[in-house]
Amino acid sequence: MTTPPRFTRHRFTVVLGDPEADEVTEHHVIAIGADVQRVETLFADKGWGDMAKRPIASASALAYFALRRAGGFEGSFDDFQNAYIEVRPEGTQTVNPTDAAPATD
Repeated sequence: MTTPPRFTRHRFTVVLGDPEADEVTEHHVIAIGADVQRVETLFADKGWGDMAKRPIASASALAYFALRRAGGFEGSFDDFQNAYIEVRPEGTQTVNPTDAAPATD
């Protein structure tokens, strides 16, 4: 019997905008493996070193790539760094893609 495939989803709440102008939007995203790979490439290209040693930069980059993939942000990473107010990691979840989806409200 084979072990079913499992993967980890990283959930983030991303707050973008200008709090002084009272223009703020909140997005909820889930990062996937492709987003992690893009973060690794970004860190290598920028010479930023080990992702594990830069948790804030890692989380913001991971949230950026997830948000961009989901269509919630169209600008560059530099644009994102100027626009984001907060990136809140909401945890991880290991899932089996063959399991039934959880019920939603």
